[in-house]
Amino acid sequence: MKDRVQSNFSQFDPSEYFLDFKVYGKNGVSLMKNAVTPDIQPIEICIVIEAVAKAPDIANTICSFARSSLLHFGYEGRKSTAGNLAFPFSPSDFEAGTVYNFSVYALMHVSDPCEYFPVTVSLCDKGELKNV
Repeated sequence: MKDRVQSNFSQFDPSEYFLDFKVYGKNGVSLMKNAVTPDIQPIEICIVIEAVAKAPDIANTICSFARSSLLHFGYEGRKSTAGNLAFPFSPSDFEAGTVYNFSVYALMHVSDPCEYFPVTVSLCDKGELKNV
């Protein structure tokens, strides 16, 4: 799909946008019913499309094209041409606002690097919490 988007929108430099597909719940419902094993082709999957660009109109265009392409994508065994997707959001596409890249570059010399990141391990034994 990324190649299809890039091919269709060759007027946009690929550095002007970011397109990603977040995959959730592969065979989640079927696995709960023990109907399938994890190593076969998925029979259900949730894909969230993320499109980020230098301008909102570019992000919206990229996202809507990817969504509509996935919606009507042809594959072997397809039973309907009306659409292959159910939408987790309504409306299906929405703007999340400005995205920031945040990074910190700091050097701090300390005698013990663990001093600022204390770790506590606790054990829960038959309902009783015990610090270890």
